[in-house]
Amino acid sequence: MHFLSFGRLRSVLFALLGAALFARCCGSVSCNCQNYRADALLFNFKPGSFTAAQVDTITLIRSVYPRDSVIRTGTGPTATVTYAKGDTVTIVRERTTVFTTPIVLDNAEPFAAVNGRKLGYTNADSSYRYTIIVREPARRGTVLARYYLGRVRLRGQYEADGCCSCYRNEEKQFTLSSFVGATRRDTLVDAHTAPGAEPRVTILRR
Repeated sequence: MHFLSFGRLRSVLFALLGAALFARCCGSVSCNCQNYRADALLFNFKPGSFTAAQVDTITLIRSVYPRDSVIRTGTGPTATVTYAKGDTVTIVRERTTVFTTPIVLDNAEPFAAVNGRKLGYTNADSSYRYTIIVREPARRGTVLARYYLGRVRLRGQYEADGCCSCYRNEEKQFTLSSFVGATRRDTLVDAHTAPGAEPRVTILRR
């Protein structure tokens, strides 16, 4: 049988007491990480470019890049190649507040997260692609404008501060391609904001 010396026993007791006090302290702490929608992309439409009736109902499509979506069936000359079908949602907003209520794309909103996959990655080539479609309200099959969001690049990490561990977004950018008629515009958008700041809203126009 082995006995601890008085000094060794005292050290162990102090360590256990310290751990208990720390756990009790952390248990009473409410962490205010200020990281709500840290990875989210927010969009809205420019008044004057669109009417409220045109943008109160929006179609969103999520798809993966072609190299990730190829489905091969069979081998040799009889092999066939198809592409995975994108996910589609329709967002309906109140017409009276349509220009003050942004469209939100987050890791699990409005599309469900799949296997923990985020809306973007450090390697932007592995991120999802998104399509925002604006249709004529009187004829919903007529497309007024189409916007593509590609190469979504996200980077962040968890930072420990005492009892709290909070996620911080450190990089958030994407390529926005707008199609109005036959005109195409490509823009690299930096949507990153400082911790605790309001998310940046990208304004879509024609």
